[in-house]
Amino acid sequence: MTAAKVYHTSHMKNHHGGLVLHDKFLYGSNDPGLLTCLDWKNGDVIWKSREAGKVSLVFVDGMLICRSEEGPVSLVECSPEGFKLLGRFEQPRVTLTVLRRA
Repeated sequence: MTAAKVYHTSHMKNHHGGLVLHDKFLYGSNDPGLLTCLDWKNGDVIWKSREAGKVSLVFVDGMLICRSEEGPVSLVECSPEGFKLLGRFEQPRVTLTVLRRA
């Protein structure tokens, strides 16, 4: 088994939160805070948007659920046609209390 470089791109510097490959397109949070869609075959940028922020993302039923570093959660259509925000909500702030046994 051998490996060969197909292409190199600086258009996807995945900051955190992973990448999603769907229908031959790659989606990820590109540094600095650009949700980006690339063509999987050649690395060409299809679209990019700052609207969701710097996010972790998961793929569910044709959509990207994106949680911003700042807290908001966005629902984005997973499509190479362009960034399409379907909804957004603010997560409630939760404070955890650590209980210690005496």
